[in-house]
Amino acid sequence: MSSAMDNKLINKYRRSFIYQMLITLIVLVGGGYAVAELWLGYTVALPLSVSATVFFILELADILIWSRVASNSPDSLPTFFMGVSGFRILICLMVFFIFYFVTSRQQMLLFLCIFAVFYVAMLVHHTLFFSHGKGK
Repeated sequence: MSSAMDNKLINKYRRSFIYQMLITLIVLVGGGYAVAELWLGYTVALPLSVSATVFFILELADILIWSRVASNSPDSLPTFFMGVSGFRILICLMVFFIFYFVTSRQQMLLFLCIFAVFYVAMLVHHTLFFSHGKGK
């Protein structure tokens, strides 16, 4: 995958992934705010902003590293996909435990619910995007 046409395709996939990621992020933040803050009456600014930041950073790192691996060493893509899964869960666990030590039990439960939705959305987006031949 090192020809000019392949790099154009990789750039196209990268832009598509980032666009989808931003749309997903907007929907998650808007939906989370509408449901939790407006409908249920919980204060969710901190859990939403932490979850959205982790989602954005991990998804952006995911596609930027993928595009680099896909263009320079496409044979290493299976290793990349395995590594990204482990890295994602470790970072999310670290964020979860940091939040646990910083907040109260009531806020922790709310954060867990919100963060879980963002984490599942991240997994679904990654899986759906790369399962359509873009990871090859």
